[in-house]
Amino acid sequence: MIIHINGMPGVGKLTVAQILAQKLPARLIDNHRLIDAATTCCEHGSPAYVKVLHKITNIVFDELRTLPPGEIIIFTNALADQCPEDIARFDSCRQLAESRNEEFLAVLLTCSIESNIRRVSDSSRALKGKLVREERLLELLEQYSIYHPDTEKHKIEIDTTHLEPAESARIIQETAERLRTCPIIQDEGEQQTNEIIH
Repeated sequence: MIIHINGMPGVGKLTVAQILAQKLPARLIDNHRLIDAATTCCEHGSPAYVKVLHKITNIVFDELRTLPPGEIIIFTNALADQCPEDIARFDSCRQLAESRNEEFLAVLLTCSIESNIRRVSDSSRALKGKLVREERLLELLEQYSIYHPDTEKHKIEIDTTHLEPAESARIIQETAERLRTCPIIQDEGEQQTNEIIH
């Protein structure tokens, strides 16, 4: 199974994903690890950066395809509906699941603007090279929306404003385990998951 956790900077993707990875258990592919590798040799956002990030991602995906069947992989990302390259990255994660003949669960994490501003300003984010400026966050919120396509068969949206990370992880874990254990009944069509949790 592939679990893709998408959301704006500061909504808690990595914290939730780390808890989830321990509980399932699962491999965690944090987007910042791939980005950090690319920015060691290229300026972030430059054409060279995009090219290097694509190469790094392909290498990682090639290795992930060789993992034993049934192994769970979690991705974290901040992919926007307005950016074709972001949609392509999302699609590549779903295609990885298809190539492994496994389910793909699209998770969208959100929170209130007030909570988002407070979380993004946390000093620990700066140590990890993450976005910490309120002004930049507000620009992103105004210009972009997070990609969470209606066409996905299995998707959940979780508002983390009033939830502890462990609770958000529990919701995702229960959804993932339900997908893994509930067989698809052919006579009733394919099993689908579409939830919004506040």
